[in-house]
Amino acid sequence: PEQVKYLKDLKTIAASNARLLYGSDRNRFFDIVVSYDESNGHYGAYLICTIEGTSKALRKDLADSPIKAVQTLVIGLQKDTTLIFTKYDVGDKFIGQQGARNSDGIFKLDDGKQGWKKDPSEAEDDTRGMQREVHGGYGRNGGNGGQGYKRSR
Repeated sequence: PEQVKYLKDLKTIAASNARLLYGSDRNRFFDIVVSYDESNGHYGAYLICTIEGTSKALRKDLADSPIKAVQTLVIGLQKDTTLIFTKYDVGDKFIGQQGARNSDGIFKLDDGKQGWKKDPSEAEDDTRGMQREVHGGYGRNGGNGGQGYKRSR
C-alpha cells in the first residue's frame, strides 16, 4: 500500500512538471504508464501526452522495478523544469511548450519562446492578469460556435 501511494505521488509530480515543460490546456493530459517486459524483466515508465484522443509517448525510462523506472523519469523531468526557472522568475508568465529533447535526450529550451516579465506594479502571486477571454472559433469544429479561449494582452 505504501509503494502504491508513493507511485501515485511520483505520477502527480511528473504530470506537474510535464505541464510546465510541454504546455497545459483543456485538451492536453499527461500520465505515467508503467509496463513490464517479461522477456528481459524490465519495467518501463512512459510519460504519455494525450490531446483530443491522440496519445504520444514523450519519454521513457527502464529499470528492474516500477518504482525505480518512475523515479528516474521524474528526476529527469525535474531537472528539465529547472531550466525554465533559470529563464523565468517568480511573477513572470509563459505559455505553451517551452522546449524539447534533442536526439541525445537533452532537453533544450526553445530560444524563440518568450514569456512576459512581471509588471513591477503587480504582485508576484497576482493571477488576475492570467485570465482568458472566451470566444468562438477554436478547436476541432473550426469555428462552429464552440467555446475557446483568447489570451488577453
